[in-house]
Amino acid sequence: MWMAAGCSGWTKRDTALEIASQLVVTEDWHQTENCLEFPAGACHEQNPIIGQRGERVSPVTYFIAIDVIHAVVAAALPRGRWRTAFQIATSALELANVLNNAHDFATFGRPMF
Repeated sequence: MWMAAGCSGWTKRDTALEIASQLVVTEDWHQTENCLEFPAGACHEQNPIIGQRGERVSPVTYFIAIDVIHAVVAAALPRGRWRTAFQIATSALELANVLNNAHDFATFGRPMF
């Protein structure tokens, strides 16, 4: 995927940060799929694009698109502080969401990790 996004000239740091971002998004995807397995009313997705029960956009479609868009935007940014800041900030926000989801799922008695 990164080669398709024009990332062949990335530094090792760029690559590591993009992989980290992809991993955190993948965990969010996993959590979303688990949430949607709960009976209606027991758990609902907070993302308005996906919808509370995945009725607006399929989680598969959404998370694959997010991964691809993230890699394309990161590749389009100049190497250095802008790209690094984008990758760190988006990964941190996604990680905060994943940790919040894990806390919420603990309330339902179902581990997320």
